[in-house]
Amino acid sequence: MDYFYHYTNIGGLLGILQYKKLWLSSIANMNDHQEVIWLRSKFYSRLTELVGKQDFDEKRLELIDSFWQMMSHPEPTPYVCCFSKNGDLLSQWRAYSSDGEGACIKFNVNKLGVEQGIPYMHPKLEYSMRYSPVVYEEEQTQAFITEMIVELMKIVDALAEGDNNQMIKLSELANKCSRASYIFKNSAFSEEQEIRIVHTPFIDDNNKWYGNASEVRFRECSGSVTSYFEFGFSNEAVEEIILGPKCRCSISELELLLRSYSYQGVTVSRSSASYR
Repeated sequence: MDYFYHYTNIGGLLGILQYKKLWLSSIANMNDHQEVIWLRSKFYSRLTELVGKQDFDEKRLELIDSFWQMMSHPEPTPYVCCFSKNGDLLSQWRAYSSDGEGACIKFNVNKLGVEQGIPYMHPKLEYSMRYSPVVYEEEQTQAFITEMIVELMKIVDALAEGDNNQMIKLSELANKCSRASYIFKNSAFSEEQEIRIVHTPFIDDNNKWYGNASEVRFRECSGSVTSYFEFGFSNEAVEEIILGPKCRCSISELELLLRSYSYQGVTVSRSSASYR
């Protein structure tokens, strides 16, 4: 995977190119109200089914409950910047680019400075920010849950038999499953072909942030308020600007803008979608 495509309106395009920053917004205000909850709810259903079918003793039930409490802990709040694998997708133009009047920015993944994976809640930015494709397929979702439950039961059995050294593995497994919930999503959104940068800074009781990409900021979002962080990128990370099928921007004006902000070798093209 070498490229990300970020759809935006013209105001967003200007801001991103001028300030060379992307916004990582709270996942609580995304268009899917089941963000993060999606995987956890399916996991809970499988655990409930397992407990209902098996005659677990009290110790094992307590350990399974402890695992679930750790996995379903609501912190930290993930902050996300969304991209697509496809740079000319009609559904994306309609939903995220002013109904086709905006533009799409093609980013070189290798020059964004973010590693692939799932982030940790960590005081260092290199660990608290990662990118990953979103998983939509039910088969993959269930396969992941099955793999995690098999591992869970191995740990639970060892703990029930007195191997207390396995408690750290129980915590690590719960953390792994909780973090995975950032990238599993309802298959109804699969046409978006989403890749996302996920950022998980954390805040202490004294209101001090750790592992954050910038100072926390706030903006209006669909009649509400959402928090976000800014993530800066280099000029070299931008490779192409694709204008939406209804975009009225002049290519020559946009090329002038790119030169004025010191972008080199960035091409400008128009969508092939015949949408008006």
